[in-house]
Amino acid sequence: MPLRLTDGGAGFFLLDMIGSRPEGSSGPDTKPIARSHPDNVGQSDGFRGVAMRVGRWGVLLLGTAVLPISGCRNAPAPPPAPAAEVPPPIPQPPPPRSVNATWSFGADDSCTATVGSPVLSLDVSVGANKARFSAWVSPGSPFPRGAVVPIAYSGASASWTITGRSAGSRRIIAIEPMAEEQASRILFLLDGGTIRLGKANEGVPVLRVPNAGQDGRVWFECVRKSLLP
Repeated sequence: MPLRLTDGGAGFFLLDMIGSRPEGSSGPDTKPIARSHPDNVGQSDGFRGVAMRVGRWGVLLLGTAVLPISGCRNAPAPPPAPAAEVPPPIPQPPPPRSVNATWSFGADDSCTATVGSPVLSLDVSVGANKARFSAWVSPGSPFPRGAVVPIAYSGASASWTITGRSAGSRRIIAIEPMAEEQASRILFLLDGGTIRLGKANEGVPVLRVPNAGQDGRVWFECVRKSLLP
């Protein structure tokens, strides 16, 4: 049977082996192997001898041994694990806005003064051996009736905090016996600073208190006299 040869290499080798007959065999199909490339004549003689010794079954066994090797490859690497999601930071409450206040004074039966704005104000009154601090907030106050609410002052030279209690939706009251400590608190408040009601995250504006000036010093004489026997 005429057999077409490929250009050398493994293809030439396999075609030569498959088309060869074992040495000494005879039959009508036995014919000289045609050569399409004269340059490969030397290689063909050597390969034909191997083909005659191996035979057709040897080629099949060789093919079954080569196939698993060619099909064996490294498994693909697993995809990388997704990165852990970082939770977003907890948003901090915005700082409470501040409102500017102005002073007003009175000296009737008791020494009274008010520092405030339309949104927030603080009344101070001294009489009957008591000092009374009353804070007024705009509608929508976060303090329910009966809640304990600190009234905190902070100034350039001092700070103090007294404990008030909500008397309604808009009013917070703190009453203390009148003494030198309460007089000192009032004097610091006249010097200016800030007043804060409740905690910073409760949304109540900060009251900016200006220096009371000459009017404040005159009014404080009324407070000082209340301390005399």
